[in-house]
Amino acid sequence: MPSGKAEPLTDLGQTAQDTQYLQHESIRDLIDATDVGIMVFGPNAEVLLANRAVKKLMHTELPLDRYDFMHGGDVVDEQGEPFPAGHRPLETAMRTGRPVRNVVVGALLPSRSERIWYLLSAVPETADDGKVVRVVLTLADITRLHHAEAALRDGEARFRTIFQNSAMGISLADLEGKLILTNAAYQELLGYGPDELIGVSIFDITHPDEVQSNVALHNQMAGGGCERYRLEKRYIRRDEQIVWARLTASL
Repeated sequence: MPSGKAEPLTDLGQTAQDTQYLQHESIRDLIDATDVGIMVFGPNAEVLLANRAVKKLMHTELPLDRYDFMHGGDVVDEQGEPFPAGHRPLETAMRTGRPVRNVVVGALLPSRSERIWYLLSAVPETADDGKVVRVVLTLADITRLHHAEAALRDGEARFRTIFQNSAMGISLADLEGKLILTNAAYQELLGYGPDELIGVSIFDITHPDEVQSNVALHNQMAGGGCERYRLEKRYIRRDEQIVWARLTASL
């Protein structure tokens, strides 16, 4: 088991009673060796203990009793909004005596030019009278994941804008040929309103004389026989009129 002896746990003024449960050497070594930041706070939100991962995650060499974004500094929630006064994870656990788990927070640290995103959990320990005697807080850096998810959301938003505003009719269907999504141009081509085509089979809006050949092409593509196909085909509109269109289908 890694010992982590090079940078031992930081103990900040705790009493023997406060840290008795952490004195066993193997437990301390395990806590100090993990990459997850672990902090223990006293009843007044003072830092009693922190493993060596905390300073790395906070990007600081300052003593942890002088630097703590858990109840100070520029911190926002997952939506980028400031936490209401007294409602950050540590403060909530202190106030309510209940665990606060898996909360995403963004901290603008003095040593960094960009906000760092963390996943925090704060679990209080209470005395027999229900008063909080300490809170164990864990934190992990999820900045890369947060940025990746934000980029994915932006990409999805751009796709939907292009999809909905395209002058060309576009649809998405599952492997069985049932429509999942259609844009305004596709709906107008076939005479349907928004969402009215969802769940409809593409073969039900295909001219009967062309269904068999269209099914064969679709099954060939769905089975991996080709990546795409193109053809001119006849559709049956909602008003039963026939409309010709040039179709490009791809996986």
